[in-house]
Amino acid sequence: MAAAGGGLDPGTGAVVTANPAALRRADTRERLVRLGTRLGPYARAAAWCALLALLWRFEAPSLWHTLAASFAALGAALALIEIGARQGYLASRNAWVVAFLLKLTLSFLITSYLWAEPLTKLNLLRVAAVVPGVQDSNLYDYQAVLAATSGFRLEVLNFTWQSFGIVTYLASIYRVFGVSVWYVALFNAVLALLGVIALAGLLTTLDPAHRRQWQWARFAMLIPYVAYFDATPAKEPLTFGLFYFTLLFMVRLIIRQGSLARNGFMALAGLAFLALVRPNVALLLLIPNILVLVLRLGARRGLAMLGLALLLVLGLMSVTGNVARIMNNYFNPEAWLAALAKFWADRQAVGDHPLKLLVGDLLLPRSLAGLVALAPVRAVVWFFLPYPIIVPNFETLLNLRGLLATDPIQVVLFGADLSALISTWLLILWSPFLAAAVFARRTWRSPGFKLILLNLFSLVLIISNIQFIMGRRYRTLLEPLIFAVALWGAVHGRPAKYQLIFYALLIGGVVIVELISFG
Repeated sequence: MAAAGGGLDPGTGAVVTANPAALRRADTRERLVRLGTRLGPYARAAAWCALLALLWRFEAPSLWHTLAASFAALGAALALIEIGARQGYLASRNAWVVAFLLKLTLSFLITSYLWAEPLTKLNLLRVAAVVPGVQDSNLYDYQAVLAATSGFRLEVLNFTWQSFGIVTYLASIYRVFGVSVWYVALFNAVLALLGVIALAGLLTTLDPAHRRQWQWARFAMLIPYVAYFDATPAKEPLTFGLFYFTLLFMVRLIIRQGSLARNGFMALAGLAFLALVRPNVALLLLIPNILVLVLRLGARRGLAMLGLALLLVLGLMSVTGNVARIMNNYFNPEAWLAALAKFWADRQAVGDHPLKLLVGDLLLPRSLAGLVALAPVRAVVWFFLPYPIIVPNFETLLNLRGLLATDPIQVVLFGADLSALISTWLLILWSPFLAAAVFARRTWRSPGFKLILLNLFSLVLIISNIQFIMGRRYRTLLEPLIFAVALWGAVHGRPAKYQLIFYALLIGGVVIVELISFG
């Protein structure tokens, strides 16, 4: 029977209504259903953020401040996901929202139980001195609170080596939302999201046909060693987000994909912010791309872009720090050798595993010739650090709650070590896929991906040699890129050809060392 006031369509036999109000109500209901379907995941994400805010039990001005910071971070994350989706980099908004919530949950666990709780017990959550083994995060945090309360003065922000960017970032969060390390972890997660969206965008730019496979890049922000520093007041999250953002637009600029002006502007903007946080990484990003930039864009455009980039980086370095001292440390091999010798002497004085001391003594560069001659060997060793000492102390792992009561600092140190060990196991897992990526035919037909390999291997070579003794944490910058290259190898290469030899050698080395240690 037809609805009141309606009838049957003579052509199709369908029931139609002559009631405009009923049509409007049906249309409104349909729109509400679509809106609910679209907003449902976001509402659940907001509920999850509110739950984490309620569960946070350490320092915070109030629950309302914690909720405000949580929703602000979530809003920023959703905006980034929306931008990435509209650019065509993300295949599913919901999948990326879930990945971000996983990231927040992991950060919550690390910040709560491996950082805030043990350091609060020791009154070391933020202090005016470096805590041995914790490096400089506590000190940056202390200065940030000082800046947030007393004013953003240059001498407070730039109080030590390259501190301007990180202290300004932390102080800005504290000034807006109040003082709590959880607020820092929240926005660090947003920066990690920026980095992995850029990473997915990079792979999609080079190979849009496999966009769905490149969505796995979102899990790079869950890499354990990366995630550990993301949950603390460290430079790494800022560096991570800005590095991959800049690399995306630099590669787009070099392979001439999209607007030259837009790509150039975005690359320079990312480079500028990166220079405020870690000028050494900004310069390292330029080094592998200098010649390629000139060759691909032509001498006039390439040199102009390069000149602008160097002027920008050096100008910001001069404003925020002692540029002469910084450049001397970067480009003076004698300074590198002296720094490595000092750190090696400190390592020997403290003591370490005999195998580590033996390898370090054999590979420590003592001259410029020695630095160059063994550079590839140091790169391989640094890449897999702390291989082969990568079996965790399960007794310590199972007794973390007891250590929290008796020796809280060991909980902090063990958290950093455990995350590094798990990341090294992941690097072992990815190694055949890296080899597959290098030898894949598609790689050598893709100018853009060859550029990615150039950036990865040149940075591994440079950082591993300059920071050989003390630079394991610098690997966190490259672990997401290593994961992306492994993804490329899984899609375009033949990793099964390399799995047996890589796994036999690398896992066999671990087994031998463990047997000798127990023997």
